[in-house]
Amino acid sequence: MKKKSPLLLLTNRNAIAGLLSLVVITLYVANIGVQKNPLFTTNAAPEPKSLAQNSSAEKVATDIESIKFDEQGLIDHHFQSERAEYFRKQQSDSDSYSDDLFDEGDLFFSEPDDSREFLVRTTAPRFKLYAEGELVAEVEAKTAVGNASNSRTELIGDVTLLHHQHRSKLHTQRLMLNPVSKQVLTREQVELEGPNYKSSAKGLQGNVTDQRWQLLSDVKTVVQPR
Repeated sequence: MKKKSPLLLLTNRNAIAGLLSLVVITLYVANIGVQKNPLFTTNAAPEPKSLAQNSSAEKVATDIESIKFDEQGLIDHHFQSERAEYFRKQQSDSDSYSDDLFDEGDLFFSEPDDSREFLVRTTAPRFKLYAEGELVAEVEAKTAVGNASNSRTELIGDVTLLHHQHRSKLHTQRLMLNPVSKQVLTREQVELEGPNYKSSAKGLQGNVTDQRWQLLSDVKTVVQPR
């Protein structure tokens, strides 16, 4: 029996290795083709992934009330809630919450967040916002999700903002709020109503203190003469 040449054996091995590599690459490409792109989910969850993965809160509190003051010692904002659930953030999701709720590239929500250890889900949240110690507006909703310091909060479900100084009302289903800077942002349908006008739009951003709203798209306004 003739022995096979070493060169022939090496050639056969290279051919087999190349064939296996081709099979692996083909399977990999086929797998990519059928998988959903995780960056563009069509049915985004209403709350951060960290909350959905935790079956129970690490801490629960009821009848929450918090008052924050500014550098001059004047009241800045007042927060109340019937119930608060604290969920410890998973390490793998450490940045997903801010990515989902706050676009770090946006003008209004580019401040660093130092309270990312816990996510807090509150029931019947209510904010009172002040400027120079004077009550400017009140915001309430069915629920809210934010960080432990309430410096970055998304209000969810029948969100209503009442502006006392301008006697106006804003209504939407989701509203991001920074109670310290008094800035708000939503990409949902929003309704605005004042003493002599009604407006609707898809998306809004602005500052509650001076009420300079920027309506983002599909703007409709009806002005009634006084």
